[in-house]
Amino acid sequence: MRQWKLYKYLHIDPYGLGALCLIAHATALRLLLITNWPVLNSDEGTMGLMALHIVNQGKIPLFFYGQGYVGSLEAILAAPLFLLFGPSHFTLRFGSVFLYALFLLNMYLLTRIIYMKPLALFTLLVLSFGSESVLSLQLSATGGHPDMLFVGSLLLLYALLLARSAVEAPLVQGRRGRVVVYSGWGLVAGLALWIDPLLFP
Repeated sequence: MRQWKLYKYLHIDPYGLGALCLIAHATALRLLLITNWPVLNSDEGTMGLMALHIVNQGKIPLFFYGQGYVGSLEAILAAPLFLLFGPSHFTLRFGSVFLYALFLLNMYLLTRIIYMKPLALFTLLVLSFGSESVLSLQLSATGGHPDMLFVGSLLLLYALLLARSAVEAPLVQGRRGRVVVYSGWGLVAGLALWIDPLLFP
């Protein structure tokens, strides 16, 4: 009988250690870049203003100002950093780097489960770098881009683990926990649609 055990995929073996090193390298590279690149734009200024409103007025905007379809997750992530370290382009973009690191972890686990560990490491290596335009999208707190990568990959990983742990059994008392697990997937899907409805397809 298959069980819901994510921890066995998080076991640190030489491949897992390599994955942690690649994720740490990619994260450090992006943290170094956001100290002075890319140049701030008006969308990031709006996201920073939303974070300041959360800190100073206690108001949490649900959507990006002027765009009633893009969620405000990046502003919510930046707000506590603004409170602790003050507003800056680094603290505004730190949440984007954090989400990208989680995206890399999701992709490693997905590739490791579906294919094999060496390919999972190669996938991380490829995703750790990128062209100037790709890196700019990953690092700019403009709403949607780094969030979509993380939440989209999380949905796929979540669905894969649900499918692998499924058994043909009636929904009796011992199986009711799966209803909660499926509800969790629904919450992540709702978060994805709030972040950007482009994730719907």
